[in-house]
Amino acid sequence: MYWNQFADEDELKDAEAKIWSVSGPRGMRYRLDDGTYSTEQSPKYSVGRIAFEQVSAALANNQSGNVRLTGNSLGSQLAVVVAKQINDGIRAGELSEMLLPNRIELLDPFWSKGEKGYLGDANGDGRNEWTAERVRWYLGELINQRDIAVTWYKSSPILDLWVGDENTAMERTVAFVANRLWYYGSSEIEKKHVNITKWYYLSMASKAPKEVTIDFWGNRYLTGYKAASASTSDARIREMMGDRNYWDQVEGRYTESSADDQFQRKNH
Repeated sequence: MYWNQFADEDELKDAEAKIWSVSGPRGMRYRLDDGTYSTEQSPKYSVGRIAFEQVSAALANNQSGNVRLTGNSLGSQLAVVVAKQINDGIRAGELSEMLLPNRIELLDPFWSKGEKGYLGDANGDGRNEWTAERVRWYLGELINQRDIAVTWYKSSPILDLWVGDENTAMERTVAFVANRLWYYGSSEIEKKHVNITKWYYLSMASKAPKEVTIDFWGNRYLTGYKAASASTSDARIREMMGDRNYWDQVEGRYTESSADDQFQRKNH
């Protein structure tokens, strides 16, 4: 679900709602080729529910013990919603443990500001939840109950703009990485937002990037540890999670390949 699909803020929020509920502002309407909208034979379930059923069916015979969910932009919310439902199904005895994701990768995720009536007042504090709050809740369960590895790759300022929720509280619970896609100009926000997906999948073919740090005198040196990418081990991602550090790309910023990347470990 990419940013350029939406002409305005309302369309973006309408699409976001469909991930969670059929009771959003526009229900489950869909856009036709001529630009008009229809609800004829529209889905009876949310996109999150439909995706969960499809993923569960596809993984029904999985025995690998290695399941990873990734999502870009609004798709990051979808990945978390699916993982939550899988975990609930396992706890209810309806699904095999083999369906549980080991890892969730949030590729420049997006969630909008504001209360969402379709999420309701789950906290009992007299207000409706924001989507970022619900994502934090779900990921907190998955991390605490299942020790799932979670990485947030931030490649654009999309959350810093008028409609995005920066969700800084979540930066301190996951492995937080700042990717610098400087082969795009500073104004090419959409390309930076979308093409983190390309960087991520290309990184599966390369060794994990190197972690570096800087000493008191400003000298950079290798720590001997790995930074985050698709080829980084789940165990290393779990080590990186928490509120102590984040990782900022300082080398390989002008190439799409992760083979020459280095990430500086910084304190939150």
